[in-house]
Amino acid sequence: MLINDMISEYKKADIRCYCGGHFCRTCAGCSDWKRDGNNWKRVGNGCHLSHSSSSVHNQSIKATTSFTTLLEQLNSNANVQLPYILPYENTGRKNVTTKYDFTRAVVTIAHLIPLKNEVIVASGFAVLDGGLIVTCAHTFYQAARHLSCSELDQKSQSIVITDEGELIPVATVESHLVRSDIVLLRLQGGRQIPSLAVDPYPAPKSTSLLSYNFVTASLTSTSRPTISYSWKPAEVLFYKGPCGQEATTGTYDELSAMMYSHPPSNGSSGGPIVNEETKSVVGIIRGSEVNYATRKSIGFATPSECLFEAFKLPGMPDGLE
Repeated sequence: MLINDMISEYKKADIRCYCGGHFCRTCAGCSDWKRDGNNWKRVGNGCHLSHSSSSVHNQSIKATTSFTTLLEQLNSNANVQLPYILPYENTGRKNVTTKYDFTRAVVTIAHLIPLKNEVIVASGFAVLDGGLIVTCAHTFYQAARHLSCSELDQKSQSIVITDEGELIPVATVESHLVRSDIVLLRLQGGRQIPSLAVDPYPAPKSTSLLSYNFVTASLTSTSRPTISYSWKPAEVLFYKGPCGQEATTGTYDELSAMMYSHPPSNGSSGGPIVNEETKSVVGIIRGSEVNYATRKSIGFATPSECLFEAFKLPGMPDGLE
């Protein structure tokens, strides 16, 4: 099925993303969408997904991998280490100086479930040569809730929408870091987009951040899809360990979650949090929770150092496990 044909089936759709799973308190992928004419609107918020039943800028890209196949790969490739080295780029890149420079590497991932008229939306970003997309895992499981044994067919798909509005199907799940809620996706056809630098070291408390904030996605018949977003200023508050206890950087403490001051918007799950100074990724957005000390909602993310578990370490010989 062609991508534009699949999207056309959603004219009458309700789009829902349900919060759940042990990964999220309130996951940033969650949103509740309702149809209003040719628009999909999220209830109670200003975010909407405009849609026309016509083709989307004549993008006839055929997806060859079904969502159910990707779901199987999510399990079969759990905690797989890839045969690549992710560079240590804690100082950033000299050619990345503006928000536009690093926004080009950010994408929206849409899991399309035609038989239930459902779309689950998340964010992500490219690393390495731009052919690998980092995103969250929990939205895959949210989408899987809408499938039954009789519905495991080839119509369900996952597609990536780039900052320039290009639709690229997801080819494979390369690795799934289960404890970190991280998935690495390979784009179909060897496609590549600009990538982001990733910091292997945890950002200290009070580090100034820019957090990706998904706002709207628009699919129309007259132009390429457009993604509206913003970069929200924030700062690192503290870290948590695997049991929820506060953890300290620079020690042997395991850092499972980075708590930061800005609660992410719906649809932001899997998006990057960058160090405001270096523009390197220091966290992958997961969701929000209430800080009971301040009675305010704060964001939580997977520290970027966890991402390096999916890659070879620099200087390590091949075949060494």
